Amino acid sequence: MMSDEQLLDLWDICSDFVDVKQKQDLATKFVHWCVDNGVDEQTLYQAGDQDPYLLEAVNEVYGDEHMEDEDEYEEYDDHDRDDW
Repeated sequence: MMSDEQLLDLWDICSDFVDVKQKQDLATKFVHWCVDNGVDEQTLYQAGDQDPYLLEAVNEVYGDEHMEDEDEYEEYDDHDRDDW
């Protein structure tokens, strides 16, 4: 299985040869290829956290559920409770 660092290295090699206007299309195809070849969702989100094109592509493929889950945890604050 490929790690997120290996995916980023491969992505960097491929994306360096593509015009900026086409990077998002390449990122989406790259993420689909990763999914088809068994890369798990968590690894793809970790890689996406390091590159905006990959993150948008991962969100397109899996939806924005990952980001919504993180927001739920960030919004919760024990200090706001009055019953302590």
